[in-house]
Amino acid sequence: MAAFWTIQTGQAWEQAQALGELRGNPSWGQEGFQEPYTWMTHQMEKRLPTYRGGYPIWVWTEKPDLRQGGHLERGKIGVRLQLEVDPRMVLLSDFFAWHVVLNDGFLSLDERDHGLWAENMAPMSKEESWERIFDFDLLHTSEWWSDFSIVQGVVEKVSVTQVIGVTKFTAR
Repeated sequence: MAAFWTIQTGQAWEQAQALGELRGNPSWGQEGFQEPYTWMTHQMEKRLPTYRGGYPIWVWTEKPDLRQGGHLERGKIGVRLQLEVDPRMVLLSDFFAWHVVLNDGFLSLDERDHGLWAENMAPMSKEESWERIFDFDLLHTSEWWSDFSIVQGVVEKVSVTQVIGVTKFTAR
């Protein structure tokens, strides 16, 4: 088991307590990002042995700082849940590289890679380049991605018995 954290709305946490588990919900996703989230569910199916088709729940390998904004809409009541999860159930990716997927771009590793894509000569499709978000070794050796990294993950569900800490907050 390993420690992970997730940020959820107070409402999602109340629902999870009533149901005994936290499950992802497409209506909680950000509008306009259906395609990247669907792509991520396909990656979960491909890479997680026990995946059964659920919507992703985002988790973090480092405890999120609640003094910073951006976790939820300002003024919303939320919870930071500390979880104990089998790491084999978590699909890890690079937070910053994930934003290339969200913005429907080609994940270039350097200027040459970007130039090949711009000239329609890249050795892979845009969607194939997205799979680089899972390859931390590759990203860390890239001149464009080596200087920063935040590790995030997705899980299919979280049992309330896996929650080992709850911190309530009001989003800034």
